[in-house]
Amino acid sequence: MKTIFDSCKPREEVLKGELKEQQFAASLTKVLRGTAEPVYGDPATFFANTFATGGLKSLLREALGRLSGKRPDGASVIRLETSFGGGKTHNLIAPSADAPRKAGNLAHQLLQPDEQGQMAKDQSEVVLKVLKGLDKVLTADDRPLNAQYVKAKAWTQNAVTMTTEDLRRAFCQRLGLKMLLDINQLKKTIKEGVQRGVWIYYVASEGFGYGPPSPSPVVEISEDASLHTLEEAKRVGIKIKGEEPVEETCPVCKKFPCVCGEEGEDDEEDKRKARRVSGEGTPAQAFQAIADQCHCRR
Repeated sequence: MKTIFDSCKPREEVLKGELKEQQFAASLTKVLRGTAEPVYGDPATFFANTFATGGLKSLLREALGRLSGKRPDGASVIRLETSFGGGKTHNLIAPSADAPRKAGNLAHQLLQPDEQGQMAKDQSEVVLKVLKGLDKVLTADDRPLNAQYVKAKAWTQNAVTMTTEDLRRAFCQRLGLKMLLDINQLKKTIKEGVQRGVWIYYVASEGFGYGPPSPSPVVEISEDASLHTLEEAKRVGIKIKGEEPVEETCPVCKKFPCVCGEEGEDDEEDKRKARRVSGEGTPAQAFQAIADQCHCRR
């Protein structure tokens, strides 16, 4: 069996004496600020020198999937348990290895001295406080977003319908929207949009939609609940709960409901007489009007 000295060849920088001891101490802060050594700061170099373990792959899949919205069910908290030197910082650097290149223009927020002192006690609370101060998050205590604003910012361009789940995902994917920390805020906005006629809320299991004349709906955030423009809802024939049915007057008898088929026996002689029918409009409309009249006279 070959010895380790025969089987392994040291890296070029080791042979040249160029490897610095500080390179072994990875710094997540330097990576994010773009000041780290290439072995950690350059994405290509970092991943070329990194063996993708099962744990690292799982972490990237869960974290990046949740942030991108492609895996909204991904774990929101991932606990890393390793011994000293087990690669915890290395795992934290992996998702942000290309941050200096792709997000180098992002603003950096310096924490106040009192906030820095609280980081060790409750990091989440400090971060949330800073984000609220920057107006970047939407929490339960905030005022719901205006429905028309959400439609302009989150609605898929040129789309006539959108599921409520897709609308939720938009808050995960679009930088112009606040981070949605309370799903009830989105439900309130959807209700407001229904009341103001911004959209029609439709639930497949109920079979009808909610609009301005409807009672306030119980909003679901799912693939089975959708929002439609008013024009699209009318086009596909969605029945609106609470809306009065439109009375369509018969084009022949000019009455609602139609009484064309309710003539008595005294009208039998009139039925046998030839009657003149006519239609107005484009050729297609005129022929359709004539066909309707003939159908009612049969």
